[in-house]
Amino acid sequence: MAVSTLYLDKTTPNRDRRFGSTTTYVPARVFRADGTSVVCLLTEGAIQAAVTRGDANPEDVRAFLAEERRDNIIAVTAISTAALLAIVAIAWCAL
Repeated sequence: MAVSTLYLDKTTPNRDRRFGSTTTYVPARVFRADGTSVVCLLTEGAIQAAVTRGDANPEDVRAFLAEERRDNIIAVTAISTAALLAIVAIAWCAL
């Protein structure tokens, strides 16, 4: 699944802060291919570096967006199919 979301308004404080370190992190859950996940703490600098990397590699961003669109189409099709089956089941019960 290509969908990835990072909420920049969700931060957690750096509780054991050292001199010169960031005051807050942006937490994110990273899902691995085997289904396990870990929480990572990203700094604003790390996020900005990733944004800059995306800007510098538009061909890779386009590939991600294409996969995301494909996943969305599949999800909408699955929901539409489920809704149609529910309508058919209700109509069948009404007979």
